[in-house]
Amino acid sequence: MPKEYEYLFQDFNKLKIISKLKELKAIYKGTYLFRVQQLNMPKKENLKNSRIRIRDEGFRITMTIKTKMKIKVNDFDEEKEIIIDNFETGIDMLLILGCEKDFYQEKIREI
Repeated sequence: MPKEYEYLFQDFNKLKIISKLKELKAIYKGTYLFRVQQLNMPKKENLKNSRIRIRDEGFRITMTIKTKMKIKVNDFDEEKEIIIDNFETGIDMLLILGCEKDFYQEKIREI
């Protein structure tokens, strides 16, 4: 699975970025409700550094197991991800398997 890098930009000029994207002929694909349900794995020794997330991106739904890895001094998550077809059913199946809800959040994303 390819490596993923995430950055958080807290202070930016949205209008300036949109203007630059239009200049570069970027294509606006839409605004989506982005839902995330994170669950804790069942309490087993081999799962203690893992958690699972179901994410509805508005145009696809993914289920991801994240395992905390430690390489030298840096922590990072190793991820295993699949595409599923139903957000609520995915959560229900994980609850049946013994996972527990951790947090839920909603965001608006523009692509």
